[in-house]
Amino acid sequence: MMKCHEAVTLTRAAGSARLAVSSSIGGPSTSEEDCRGRGIVDFRSDRLLMTDRLVTRRMASRASRKKVMIAVTRPALALGNYIIGREAFYEGGARWIRRGRQWKGPDGSVGLAKTTWHPLFLLELFEPVMCPLTSARPEMLGKTEVYRCEVAPRQEEMLPIAFNSWMLSQPADVTERRETIRPPRAVLWVANDGLLRAFAYEVVVGSGNDSTLWSTTRLCSFGTSTAEIGHVADELAA
Repeated sequence: MMKCHEAVTLTRAAGSARLAVSSSIGGPSTSEEDCRGRGIVDFRSDRLLMTDRLVTRRMASRASRKKVMIAVTRPALALGNYIIGREAFYEGGARWIRRGRQWKGPDGSVGLAKTTWHPLFLLELFEPVMCPLTSARPEMLGKTEVYRCEVAPRQEEMLPIAFNSWMLSQPADVTERRETIRPPRAVLWVANDGLLRAFAYEVVVGSGNDSTLWSTTRLCSFGTSTAEIGHVADELAA
């Protein structure tokens, strides 16, 4: 039976992939309405290039339905997307954003842990997790047959530096009672070849399931060209 860390290792060994990242409230989502951005990852260099935005289509739609708030929410949503940047480049735990024609950053450091905003944060968090992928049920993810595995490892099983990074994303009242907070729940979608086609986890644990923020990353086109990533890396190094 495949273990969690084996699926992570096999996925990284694929070298590269295209990805799509979603943010949603209450549970994982691969809907276009919840899509935050798309891009390419080079697992070998731990680099990633993607479009990025803070406000998804669903978030903007919900805000616009509150007519009395339109005048306030539209500028706020636009500002949020500007702060995040239209495009992001990651290397290790460092993040650059493009504003206009210039890259700004880095925020963080290449050698430090990834933040929870990083699309591959869960792979780092679960890198040493040895629990078997049990209770899997078959599903179709697009045209690919996968097995949906719900995973809830113990804190001591996860990479400590990554777990500390996850704790920094939790509300203040949660971090104050660190000894009682449960670790994040996660869902892995594993194909027959052992590669992860998607993974999702609780970014911020809310007071109830309906208020918990989830991040979902889908992977496809393994082995894709990473030339675009190389061009940006050269631009930043110049």
